[in-house]
Amino acid sequence: MDNHENSSSTMIRTTRTTSATLCRRRQATKARLLILSMVALCVALATTVPVRAQESTSQPREILVRYERGMRPGHPEISSLEADRCLQRVAYDPRCDVHCYRIMDGASMEEEVAALREHAGVAIAEPNGFYTTCFVPNDPLYLGSAVNRQRWIFNGRGSDRNLDAEAAWDITTGRPDVIIAVIDTGVDLDHPDLAPNIWHNDDEIAGNGIDDDGNGYVDDTVGWDFHDNDNDPDPGVGNGVDDNGNGLIDEILFHGTFVASCAAARGNDGIGIAGAAWNCRIMVLKVFGDEGGASFFDIMRAVDYAADNGASVINLSLGSAYPSQLLRLALTDSWNAGVVTAASAGNSNSALRQYPASFPNVISVGASEGPHFGFNDIDGRALFTQYGPAAVDVIAPGSQIYAASVANSQATSPGAPGYRFSQGTSFSSPFVAGLAALLFSAAKDSGVPLSNADVQRIIIETAVDLPDDPDDFPDAGADWDGHGRVSFRLALEALGGTPSIWVDFAHQGPENGSRSAPYDTLFEAITALVGPGTIHIRGGQTAETITLAKPMELRSDGGVVTIGTSNSN
Repeated sequence: MDNHENSSSTMIRTTRTTSATLCRRRQATKARLLILSMVALCVALATTVPVRAQESTSQPREILVRYERGMRPGHPEISSLEADRCLQRVAYDPRCDVHCYRIMDGASMEEEVAALREHAGVAIAEPNGFYTTCFVPNDPLYLGSAVNRQRWIFNGRGSDRNLDAEAAWDITTGRPDVIIAVIDTGVDLDHPDLAPNIWHNDDEIAGNGIDDDGNGYVDDTVGWDFHDNDNDPDPGVGNGVDDNGNGLIDEILFHGTFVASCAAARGNDGIGIAGAAWNCRIMVLKVFGDEGGASFFDIMRAVDYAADNGASVINLSLGSAYPSQLLRLALTDSWNAGVVTAASAGNSNSALRQYPASFPNVISVGASEGPHFGFNDIDGRALFTQYGPAAVDVIAPGSQIYAASVANSQATSPGAPGYRFSQGTSFSSPFVAGLAALLFSAAKDSGVPLSNADVQRIIIETAVDLPDDPDDFPDAGADWDGHGRVSFRLALEALGGTPSIWVDFAHQGPENGSRSAPYDTLFEAITALVGPGTIHIRGGQTAETITLAKPMELRSDGGVVTIGTSNSN
């Protein structure tokens, strides 16, 4: 039994034995329909946007059920239904109030779901399907120029500013109390570009085997692994086995680390790359293994965790054609809690909707092109992306993205941190998640009230229309032209407020207030701050008064030293 199951308020797992006679009778009755029912299952659940053709979109033999409110495990009506339908309860999560059942061998998934939906006590019943990641495997020749591997994303080339992020970073680079939940394959917690920005649950005491904060998860100090049901959301190195039989081993292990770095790799630290929101925190929630899909059940639990534990933004770089109603309700609850969600639009090069991106109150992000082999086609439509008003809300770069990675079991040094190129709407989405985090950060800095609806509206309304791409196929015409690529600068300017810069001295210099190298960095930051604004300092340095052209003052606020312009002129 793992730590999660030790908690009295957490998920209940059972292996109940039903009436063997009843189940055999039902199984014999359905035997003649088995072939037709399995064909119906494949048709009903087949996804139109597979990343790997070998993957099923349904967890084998599992159904998710939410009963009418007030009906919990042990309720007589639930027990009777479980026995009648020969359902074996695999799990129950009280936070999302969802039961996960395994149906008996030989039973028709379609028939079982239909029968449960007809029961008066059942609110929702659906197959426990899979969502898959939305990246496109990289060809070794698809690397393009090594020059400006990232800057073309954030600040464009020539007169095209692309995301126009450098101007936005003059306003804010993010705050550590704004949290982005990355629901994915796990994140390399020790990667030098990510480790400083990993969210830590300060209300939980590590390693004591107790659910200190009462949230239903034991020792969840850095998030949770919903795939393996434990408190370690690091992706590890994989199992070295081609689990899904597609000829690739541990192929998605890097995915969550890559996504997290697009959203919030630490910037301006002399290491590697910069993410969209340099100083925001990453809440790591693992729902995938080293390859294959993530179940609806695990994803909805991760969404609930993010909303309940302080995330301002959720990124979902995953999807399929199946619109899970239970996941939609989980995302509605998180929206009502004030969370913004960005999701990848999909990689089938079509106008078809993908979920969860196409659910209400989710920002669906398509992908623009990258500069291939010296060509500056950064306004074009990526060859793989969804398009059209039904499937996409906004656009961000998704091709030829260079970001943080972790080596899998097949590498020379398994688990080693590194960097790589990849592509897909999986990596467009976290740029938008990072932008949402910047907006929340700037609003907090300036005291401007800002709701998640405001953030979503600003991101969509300030996006810059892209010209029609004459080379796209099929030609999307105005459906592509009608979409906007997000603009960090325009979004932050629409919010208003004064600039804010974070300076991290956690691992630099003495703490006695003397002017060592860190203070030189501080003066550079102050000089770079044009007009009124705020500079926040993390670290143990003793504050000292700094006199510049305008009077300044230092104050300590919750462990953070803030330098702000005084009221005097």
